[in-house]
Amino acid sequence: MQVISAKQRHPDSLGYNNLTQISFPAVTLATGQTNATVQARKPLGLNYKIIAVAVTVSGSVAGTCSINVVSGTAAENGVPLTDQTPVGIVPSGTAVAGNQLFATDQPITMTADTVTLLYPANDLWDAIWPSGSELTLRTVTNGSAAGLLQVDLVVTPFDNHPTQPEIGPFVPSQSLI
Repeated sequence: MQVISAKQRHPDSLGYNNLTQISFPAVTLATGQTNATVQARKPLGLNYKIIAVAVTVSGSVAGTCSINVVSGTAAENGVPLTDQTPVGIVPSGTAVAGNQLFATDQPITMTADTVTLLYPANDLWDAIWPSGSELTLRTVTNGSAAGLLQVDLVVTPFDNHPTQPEIGPFVPSQSLI
């Protein structure tokens, strides 16, 4: 019989707390876009914490563009409330509809094939973007914006039950709730 401690996982279970990258579908920029319009969608099958955002524009690039990542399709309504206590004492804040990753839309470098790296404010990376929700990409462009926008999120899957051991193999319908 194998004994599994509270922080240990079964060898066949899903590994958490590893950085990975998820992507929005590429977006063709248009002139005069506002952050009220959803440009791309990314459904979430796991809980995630968003650590960084990598953005690039390719093709015939022109104009200016700012971006934000928002939970769901609701209007932007502020950042998720986050926990200010030491790690592990109180759960992290969870994003709700309309919460945005950045307090303000973030300008990106409009030079072809140049990566812009964006980081959430110090405490916002700790917010949980929940499983079963949808992230939406919002852009703000000026009257001459053009190019193909690619936005990738550097994330870590987040385990809702870190103190519950996985005593069996990973089963999606049971292990991700």
